[in-house]
Amino acid sequence: MSALIAKIVSIFTSVIMSIISFIIPSAPPAEDPYARLELPEYSIGECITSDAEEVVSFYNDAVKKSRIYNTSLDGEQKIKLISAIDGDGAIGTILKVAEPIIDRALDHNNYKVDYVPGKGNLLASDVTSAGIYETDDGKTYVAIYLRDQIDGPDGTQYYGGPVSRGIGTLGGIDHALAELGVTLRTGRETIKLEYTNAYIICEVSSSGHIVGGTWHYDVGVTVGNAQIKISAIAANLKNLTGKLEYAIVLD
Repeated sequence: MSALIAKIVSIFTSVIMSIISFIIPSAPPAEDPYARLELPEYSIGECITSDAEEVVSFYNDAVKKSRIYNTSLDGEQKIKLISAIDGDGAIGTILKVAEPIIDRALDHNNYKVDYVPGKGNLLASDVTSAGIYETDDGKTYVAIYLRDQIDGPDGTQYYGGPVSRGIGTLGGIDHALAELGVTLRTGRETIKLEYTNAYIICEVSSSGHIVGGTWHYDVGVTVGNAQIKISAIAANLKNLTGKLEYAIVLD
């Protein structure tokens, strides 16, 4: 009899818990703080040429015409952290001070833009693959995938390498340090910026200027061994790593 009562109580409890869980929804899963940017997808049609020289020449002309036409473009620059900042030593103590500053700096660099990235000086040797595409409804797209680029602390924003020429990089570190309120005391030469996953997908009008698209890359930041001061804290950074995702999206 006691076994039967215990079974009835167990069933009753299960029913009650089911009703409660139905009435009170469970909390939504926590948002991934390092999720990638949400970017548009494109149906670019059929490839009509994959000759790098031809594609790059066509694209450079389109960039320059876009500046000459001064066409009305509407878009956004987006940048976010896509991996946790890590390193050796007392990295946790440093991040307690640095993370809010980094978050504010990143937010400050997410803003509206109305221009085509780059200067129209891309080289055929800068690309790993490229193509011009046409859709059934007569639209023309360019898709270009750029070679990786590694910069030291004094990179050049538009003229330093494949990603610089195609999109424009973060450039040297001095502006970023100033925005973060960081004083770099030693170790400048150990800072490295590695640009990967760089691509351009854009639509070109019948008159030859760009009317929309996405310009994208990831950038990994490495600090081998440096001494910094941020706020009132002086710290040594060793083997510090982090990764950002960057994009300009024009509609």
